[in-house]
Amino acid sequence: MMAEPTDNVFDLQAWKGKLQTSKQGVKKSITNLMLHLENLREFGDKIRWNELAYRAEWNGHPIEDSDLIAVRLILEAHQFEPNVGDVLPAVMAHAKRNPYHPVREYLTGLKWDGVDRIDRWLTDCMGADANDFTAIIGRKTLIAAVARAFKPGCKVDTVLILEGEQGIRKSSAIATLFGEEFTAESVNLFDQHNKMVMSMMGAWCVELAEFIAITRKDENTVKGLLSMKSDRVVLPYAKMASEHPRQCIFFGTINPSETGYFTDATGNRRYWPVFVRKADLDWIAKHRDQLWAEAVEAYRWNETWWLEGMAEEELAKTAVALREEYDAWDEILTDKLIFNSINRVTVTEALAALGMPSERMDKKAQNRVAKCLRRLGYTSKYGKDESRKSMRIFEREAR
Repeated sequence: MMAEPTDNVFDLQAWKGKLQTSKQGVKKSITNLMLHLENLREFGDKIRWNELAYRAEWNGHPIEDSDLIAVRLILEAHQFEPNVGDVLPAVMAHAKRNPYHPVREYLTGLKWDGVDRIDRWLTDCMGADANDFTAIIGRKTLIAAVARAFKPGCKVDTVLILEGEQGIRKSSAIATLFGEEFTAESVNLFDQHNKMVMSMMGAWCVELAEFIAITRKDENTVKGLLSMKSDRVVLPYAKMASEHPRQCIFFGTINPSETGYFTDATGNRRYWPVFVRKADLDWIAKHRDQLWAEAVEAYRWNETWWLEGMAEEELAKTAVALREEYDAWDEILTDKLIFNSINRVTVTEALAALGMPSERMDKKAQNRVAKCLRRLGYTSKYGKDESRKSMRIFEREAR
Protein backbone atom coordinates (compact mmCIF):
# COMPACT_ATOMS: atom_id res chain seq x y z
CA MET A 1 0.00 0.00 0.00
CA MET A 2 1.45 3.38 -1.04
CA ALA A 3 2.04 5.81 1.80
CA GLU A 4 -0.10 8.91 1.87
CA PRO A 5 1.83 12.18 1.26
CA THR A 6 2.16 14.29 4.39
CA ASP A 7 2.34 18.06 4.76
CA ASN A 8 5.51 17.96 6.88
CA VAL A 9 7.70 16.38 4.19
CA PHE A 10 10.08 19.09 2.91
CA ASP A 11 10.66 19.09 -0.84
CA LEU A 12 14.38 19.85 -1.30
CA GLN A 13 13.76 20.78 -4.92
CA ALA A 14 10.83 23.13 -4.28
CA TRP A 15 13.08 26.17 -4.72
CA LYS A 16 13.42 25.39 -8.41
CA GLY A 17 9.80 26.39 -8.84
CA LYS A 18 10.84 29.95 -7.99
CA LEU A 19 13.32 30.19 -10.85
CA GLN A 20 12.63 32.80 -13.51
CA THR A 21 12.21 31.20 -16.91
CA SER A 22 11.62 32.14 -20.53
CA LYS A 23 11.00 30.20 -23.73
CA GLN A 24 14.74 29.56 -23.87
CA GLY A 25 14.78 28.05 -20.38
CA VAL A 26 16.08 29.30 -17.03
CA LYS A 27 17.08 32.96 -17.20
CA LYS A 28 20.63 34.09 -16.38
CA SER A 29 19.25 36.53 -13.85
CA ILE A 30 20.67 37.65 -10.51
CA THR A 31 17.55 36.27 -8.84
CA ASN A 32 18.20 32.82 -10.25
CA LEU A 33 21.88 32.97 -9.37
CA MET A 34 21.03 33.86 -5.77
CA LEU A 35 18.52 31.00 -5.59
CA HIS A 36 21.21 28.54 -6.67
CA LEU A 37 23.68 29.89 -4.12
CA GLU A 38 21.09 29.68 -1.35
CA ASN A 39 19.81 26.20 -2.09
CA LEU A 40 22.54 24.04 -3.62
CA ARG A 41 24.15 21.91 -0.92
CA GLU A 42 27.62 22.87 -2.16
CA PHE A 43 26.89 26.48 -1.21
CA GLY A 44 24.10 27.49 1.20
CA ASP A 45 25.48 28.24 4.67
CA LYS A 46 28.92 27.00 3.63
CA ILE A 47 29.48 30.47 2.18
CA ARG A 48 29.69 32.94 5.05
CA TRP A 49 30.78 36.50 5.79
CA ASN A 50 33.53 36.94 8.38
CA GLU A 51 32.63 40.17 10.20
CA LEU A 52 36.05 40.45 11.82
CA ALA A 53 38.06 40.08 8.62
CA TYR A 54 35.46 41.71 6.34
CA ARG A 55 35.68 38.87 3.83
CA ALA A 56 33.63 36.10 2.24
CA GLU A 57 34.60 32.53 3.13
CA TRP A 58 33.72 29.16 1.65
CA ASN A 59 34.03 26.13 3.91
CA GLY A 60 35.99 28.28 6.37
CA HIS A 61 38.56 29.57 3.87
CA PRO A 62 38.81 33.04 2.28
CA ILE A 63 37.30 33.07 -1.20
CA GLU A 64 39.95 33.57 -3.89
CA ASP A 65 39.79 34.01 -7.65
CA SER A 66 40.16 30.27 -8.24
CA ASP A 67 37.12 29.64 -6.04
CA LEU A 68 34.96 31.70 -8.38
CA ILE A 69 35.86 29.30 -11.19
CA ALA A 70 34.85 26.42 -8.92
CA VAL A 71 31.52 28.13 -8.22
CA ARG A 72 30.84 28.46 -11.94
CA LEU A 73 31.73 24.81 -12.58
CA ILE A 74 29.31 23.65 -9.89
CA LEU A 75 26.57 25.87 -11.28
CA GLU A 76 27.17 24.53 -14.79
CA ALA A 77 26.97 20.98 -13.44
CA HIS A 78 23.46 21.93 -12.28
CA GLN A 79 22.61 23.23 -15.78
CA PHE A 80 22.85 26.90 -14.84
CA GLU A 81 25.29 29.24 -16.58
CA PRO A 82 25.23 32.72 -15.02
CA ASN A 83 26.71 35.85 -16.48
CA VAL A 84 30.40 35.79 -15.54
CA GLY A 85 30.34 39.33 -14.14
CA ASP A 86 27.47 38.46 -11.79
CA VAL A 87 29.22 35.64 -9.92
CA LEU A 88 31.48 37.66 -7.62
CA PRO A 89 28.89 40.24 -6.46
CA ALA A 90 26.31 37.48 -6.00
CA VAL A 91 28.70 35.38 -3.90
CA MET A 92 29.53 38.44 -1.79
CA ALA A 93 25.86 39.31 -1.32
CA HIS A 94 25.03 35.72 -0.39
CA ALA A 95 27.91 35.57 2.10
CA LYS A 96 26.66 38.71 3.85
CA ARG A 97 23.34 36.97 4.44
CA ASN A 98 25.27 34.45 6.54
CA PRO A 99 27.48 36.57 8.82
CA TYR A 100 29.52 35.34 11.74
CA HIS A 101 32.14 36.83 14.06
CA PRO A 102 34.78 34.31 15.21
CA VAL A 103 35.99 36.27 18.23
CA ARG A 104 32.50 37.23 19.39
CA GLU A 105 31.37 33.61 19.08
CA TYR A 106 34.42 32.48 21.05
CA LEU A 107 33.83 35.00 23.84
CA THR A 108 30.10 34.32 24.02
CA GLY A 109 30.75 30.61 24.48
CA LEU A 110 32.95 31.08 27.56
CA LYS A 111 31.83 30.69 31.18
CA TRP A 112 33.84 32.20 34.01
CA ASP A 113 34.67 29.90 36.94
CA GLY A 114 34.66 32.78 39.43
CA VAL A 115 38.42 32.78 40.09
CA ASP A 116 40.06 36.22 39.76
CA ARG A 117 42.93 36.24 37.27
CA ILE A 118 42.90 39.36 35.11
CA ASP A 119 44.31 41.61 37.85
CA ARG A 120 47.41 39.42 38.03
CA TRP A 121 48.00 38.03 34.56
CA LEU A 122 50.84 40.45 33.81
CA THR A 123 52.55 39.32 37.01
CA ASP A 124 51.75 35.61 36.85
CA CYS A 125 52.65 34.97 33.22
CA MET A 126 54.84 37.94 32.26
CA GLY A 127 56.84 38.47 35.44
CA ALA A 128 55.76 42.10 35.91
CA ASP A 129 55.96 43.68 39.36
CA ALA A 130 52.82 43.17 41.45
CA ASN A 131 51.48 46.66 42.09
CA ASP A 132 48.33 48.72 41.63
CA PHE A 133 49.31 50.07 38.21
CA THR A 134 50.10 46.64 36.78
CA ALA A 135 46.82 45.25 38.11
CA ILE A 136 44.79 48.14 36.69
CA ILE A 137 46.27 48.20 33.20
CA GLY A 138 46.29 44.42 32.89
CA ARG A 139 42.60 44.29 33.73
CA LYS A 140 41.52 47.25 31.63
CA THR A 141 43.45 46.09 28.56
CA LEU A 142 41.59 42.78 28.41
CA ILE A 143 38.24 44.48 28.99
CA ALA A 144 39.06 46.93 26.18
CA ALA A 145 39.69 44.01 23.81
CA VAL A 146 36.33 42.49 24.75
CA ALA A 147 34.63 45.86 24.24
CA ARG A 148 36.09 46.20 20.74
CA ALA A 149 34.82 42.71 19.86
CA PHE A 150 31.28 43.30 21.10
CA LYS A 151 31.05 46.98 20.19
CA PRO A 152 33.31 47.73 17.20
CA GLY A 153 34.35 51.34 17.03
CA CYS A 154 34.02 52.05 20.75
CA LYS A 155 36.66 54.43 22.07
CA VAL A 156 39.95 52.71 22.88
CA ASP A 157 42.96 55.00 22.60
CA THR A 158 45.36 53.32 25.04
CA VAL A 159 48.31 51.04 24.29
CA LEU A 160 49.76 48.50 26.70
CA ILE A 161 53.53 48.48 26.15
CA LEU A 162 55.46 45.35 27.12
CA GLU A 163 59.05 46.25 27.91
CA GLY A 164 61.46 43.33 28.12
CA GLU A 165 64.74 41.95 26.94
CA GLN A 166 64.92 40.53 23.45
CA GLY A 167 64.24 36.81 23.31
CA ILE A 168 61.77 36.44 26.17
CA ARG A 169 58.99 35.88 23.59
CA LYS A 170 56.82 38.93 24.17
CA SER A 171 55.27 38.60 20.71
CA SER A 172 54.55 34.91 21.25
CA ALA A 173 52.77 35.74 24.50
CA ILE A 174 50.49 38.22 22.72
CA ALA A 175 49.73 35.72 19.94
CA THR A 176 48.97 32.98 22.48
CA LEU A 177 46.64 35.24 24.44
CA PHE A 178 44.68 36.56 21.46
CA GLY A 179 45.14 33.62 19.11
CA GLU A 180 47.68 33.61 16.29
CA GLU A 181 44.95 33.88 13.67
CA PHE A 182 43.63 37.04 15.35
CA THR A 183 46.98 38.77 15.88
CA ALA A 184 48.67 41.07 13.36
CA GLU A 185 52.35 41.87 13.70
CA SER A 186 53.96 43.58 10.73
CA VAL A 187 51.67 46.62 10.74
CA ASN A 188 53.18 49.96 9.80
CA LEU A 189 51.01 52.77 11.18
CA PHE A 190 52.60 55.18 8.73
CA ASP A 191 51.89 53.21 5.55
CA GLN A 192 49.42 54.55 3.01
CA HIS A 193 46.15 54.42 4.98
CA ASN A 194 44.34 51.83 2.87
CA LYS A 195 47.38 49.52 3.01
CA MET A 196 47.72 50.00 6.77
CA VAL A 197 44.07 49.22 7.43
CA MET A 198 44.13 46.15 5.20
CA SER A 199 47.05 44.79 7.22
CA MET A 200 44.87 45.05 10.35
CA MET A 201 41.83 43.31 8.85
CA GLY A 202 40.96 40.15 10.76
CA ALA A 203 43.04 41.20 13.77
CA TRP A 204 41.73 41.41 17.30
CA CYS A 205 45.13 42.58 18.50
CA VAL A 206 47.72 44.55 16.54
CA GLU A 207 51.27 44.36 17.85
CA LEU A 208 53.35 47.45 17.23
CA ALA A 209 56.86 46.01 17.44
CA GLU A 210 59.84 48.26 18.18
CA PHE A 211 57.44 50.77 19.64
CA ILE A 212 60.26 53.17 20.40
CA ALA A 213 60.25 54.19 16.72
CA ILE A 214 56.61 55.27 17.03
CA THR A 215 57.39 57.52 19.99
CA ARG A 216 59.81 59.41 17.73
CA LYS A 217 57.04 60.37 15.31
CA ASP A 218 54.90 63.50 15.50
CA GLU A 219 52.74 63.17 18.60
CA ASN A 220 49.55 64.47 16.97
CA THR A 221 49.95 62.10 14.02
CA VAL A 222 50.41 59.09 16.30
CA LYS A 223 47.51 60.15 18.49
CA GLY A 224 45.25 60.43 15.45
CA LEU A 225 46.20 57.00 14.13
CA LEU A 226 45.79 55.23 17.47
CA SER A 227 42.57 56.93 18.55
CA MET A 228 40.57 56.51 15.33
CA LYS A 229 37.29 54.70 15.92
CA SER A 230 36.82 53.59 12.33
CA ASP A 231 38.62 53.52 9.01
CA ARG A 232 37.26 54.38 5.58
CA VAL A 233 38.86 52.13 2.96
CA VAL A 234 38.22 50.40 -0.35
CA LEU A 235 38.14 46.65 0.24
CA PRO A 236 39.44 44.15 -2.33
CA TYR A 237 36.79 43.47 -5.01
CA ALA A 238 34.94 46.64 -3.95
CA LYS A 239 34.50 49.69 -6.16
CA MET A 240 33.54 52.16 -3.45
CA ALA A 241 35.01 53.09 -0.09
CA SER A 242 33.20 51.89 3.02
CA GLU A 243 33.41 52.62 6.74
CA HIS A 244 34.82 49.95 9.04
CA PRO A 245 34.66 50.40 12.83
CA ARG A 246 37.82 49.21 14.51
CA GLN A 247 37.65 45.84 16.25
CA CYS A 248 41.23 45.61 17.47
CA ILE A 249 43.36 47.00 20.26
CA PHE A 250 47.06 47.84 20.07
CA PHE A 251 49.95 46.34 22.03
CA GLY A 252 53.44 47.80 21.92
CA THR A 253 56.63 45.79 22.44
CA ILE A 254 59.96 47.35 23.21
CA ASN A 255 63.47 46.49 24.35
CA PRO A 256 64.08 48.80 27.34
CA SER A 257 66.47 51.70 27.04
CA GLU A 258 68.40 53.20 29.93
CA THR A 259 67.91 56.69 28.50
CA GLY A 260 64.11 56.44 28.23
CA TYR A 261 61.96 56.66 25.14
CA PHE A 262 59.13 59.11 25.79
CA THR A 263 59.98 62.55 24.47
CA ASP A 264 56.87 64.40 25.69
CA ALA A 265 55.26 62.97 28.81
CA THR A 266 52.34 65.41 28.70
CA GLY A 267 50.92 63.69 25.62
CA ASN A 268 51.56 60.13 26.67
CA ARG A 269 48.70 59.30 29.05
CA ARG A 270 47.46 56.83 26.43
CA TYR A 271 50.56 54.68 26.87
CA TRP A 272 50.65 52.06 29.63
CA PRO A 273 54.23 50.77 29.95
CA VAL A 274 55.13 47.74 32.06
CA PHE A 275 58.45 45.93 32.43
CA VAL A 276 58.15 42.16 31.94
CA ARG A 277 60.75 39.51 32.70
CA LYS A 278 59.36 36.38 31.05
CA ALA A 279 56.59 34.97 28.88
CA ASP A 280 55.08 31.80 30.30
CA LEU A 281 53.29 30.53 27.20
CA ASP A 282 52.08 27.37 28.94
CA TRP A 283 50.42 29.47 31.66
CA ILE A 284 48.70 31.63 29.06
CA ALA A 285 47.48 28.61 27.08
CA LYS A 286 46.14 26.99 30.25
CA HIS A 287 44.33 30.07 31.58
CA ARG A 288 43.48 31.84 28.31
CA ASP A 289 39.80 30.89 28.22
CA GLN A 290 39.24 31.90 31.85
CA LEU A 291 41.09 35.19 31.40
CA TRP A 292 38.75 36.11 28.59
CA ALA A 293 35.70 34.72 30.40
CA GLU A 294 36.45 36.99 33.36
CA ALA A 295 37.01 39.97 31.07
CA VAL A 296 33.65 39.31 29.39
CA GLU A 297 31.98 39.19 32.80
CA ALA A 298 33.58 42.51 33.76
CA TYR A 299 32.46 44.08 30.47
CA ARG A 300 28.90 42.88 31.02
CA TRP A 301 28.96 44.51 34.45
CA ASN A 302 29.88 47.78 32.70
CA GLU A 303 33.43 48.02 34.01
CA THR A 304 35.37 50.76 32.27
CA TRP A 305 38.46 50.12 30.18
CA TRP A 306 39.95 53.59 30.62
CA LEU A 307 41.62 55.22 33.61
CA GLU A 308 39.26 56.82 36.11
CA GLY A 309 40.00 59.38 38.77
CA MET A 310 43.14 61.24 39.76
CA ALA A 311 44.68 58.25 41.55
CA GLU A 312 44.72 56.06 38.43
CA GLU A 313 45.83 58.96 36.23
CA GLU A 314 48.74 59.67 38.58
CA LEU A 315 49.87 56.03 38.46
CA ALA A 316 50.02 56.20 34.66
CA LYS A 317 51.69 59.60 34.72
CA THR A 318 54.38 58.29 37.08
CA ALA A 319 54.99 55.19 34.94
CA VAL A 320 55.51 57.33 31.85
CA ALA A 321 57.66 59.89 33.69
CA LEU A 322 60.08 57.12 34.68
CA ARG A 323 60.60 56.44 30.99
CA GLU A 324 61.07 59.99 29.79
CA GLU A 325 63.96 60.60 27.49
CA TYR A 326 66.80 62.23 29.38
CA ASP A 327 68.12 65.56 28.14
CA ALA A 328 71.27 67.18 29.52
CA TRP A 329 69.50 70.54 29.33
CA ASP A 330 67.15 69.42 32.12
CA GLU A 331 69.88 69.69 34.77
CA ILE A 332 71.05 73.09 33.58
CA LEU A 333 67.51 74.50 33.49
CA THR A 334 66.81 73.07 36.93
CA ASP A 335 69.88 74.86 38.26
CA LYS A 336 69.24 78.14 36.42
CA LEU A 337 65.46 78.39 36.75
CA ILE A 338 63.96 76.20 39.45
CA PHE A 339 66.71 76.67 42.05
CA ASN A 340 66.37 80.42 41.48
CA SER A 341 62.56 80.30 41.80
CA ILE A 342 62.01 81.48 38.24
CA ASN A 343 58.48 80.22 37.67
CA ARG A 344 57.60 82.25 34.58
CA VAL A 345 59.81 82.12 31.50
CA THR A 346 59.70 82.36 27.72
CA VAL A 347 61.43 79.97 25.34
CA THR A 348 63.95 82.66 24.44
CA GLU A 349 64.73 83.30 28.11
CA ALA A 350 65.16 79.58 28.76
CA LEU A 351 67.58 79.26 25.84
CA ALA A 352 69.46 82.30 27.09
CA ALA A 353 69.72 80.63 30.51
CA LEU A 354 71.45 77.75 28.73
CA GLY A 355 73.99 80.21 27.36
CA MET A 356 72.79 79.91 23.77
CA PRO A 357 73.43 82.94 21.51
CA SER A 358 70.36 84.35 19.78
CA GLU A 359 71.55 83.39 16.29
CA ARG A 360 71.40 79.70 17.27
CA MET A 361 67.88 79.85 18.70
CA ASP A 362 66.29 78.08 15.76
CA LYS A 363 63.03 76.09 15.67
CA LYS A 364 64.76 72.85 16.65
CA ALA A 365 66.30 74.44 19.74
CA GLN A 366 62.99 76.08 20.67
CA ASN A 367 61.10 72.78 20.46
CA ARG A 368 63.77 70.98 22.47
CA VAL A 369 63.78 73.50 25.31
CA ALA A 370 59.96 73.55 25.36
CA LYS A 371 59.98 69.78 25.98
CA CYS A 372 62.53 70.25 28.75
CA LEU A 373 60.36 72.89 30.42
CA ARG A 374 57.32 70.60 30.30
CA ARG A 375 59.31 67.79 31.90
CA LEU A 376 60.30 70.18 34.68
CA GLY A 377 56.67 70.95 35.45
CA TYR A 378 56.10 74.10 33.40
CA THR A 379 52.89 74.48 31.41
CA SER A 380 52.57 76.72 28.38
CA LYS A 381 49.99 79.36 27.61
CA TYR A 382 49.84 82.53 25.60
CA GLY A 383 50.57 85.72 27.47
CA LYS A 384 52.32 89.07 27.06
CA ASP A 385 55.90 90.05 27.75
CA GLU A 386 57.03 93.34 29.30
CA SER A 387 56.50 95.16 26.00
CA ARG A 388 52.91 93.80 25.86
CA LYS A 389 53.85 91.60 22.91
CA SER A 390 51.84 88.36 22.70
CA MET A 391 53.94 85.21 23.03
CA ARG A 392 54.02 81.73 24.54
CA ILE A 393 54.82 81.78 28.25
CA PHE A 394 55.84 78.80 30.40
CA GLU A 395 54.69 78.92 34.01
CA ARG A 396 55.29 76.70 37.01
CA GLU A 397 53.58 76.73 40.39
CA ALA A 398 55.74 78.22 43.11
CA ARG A 399 56.85 75.59 45.64
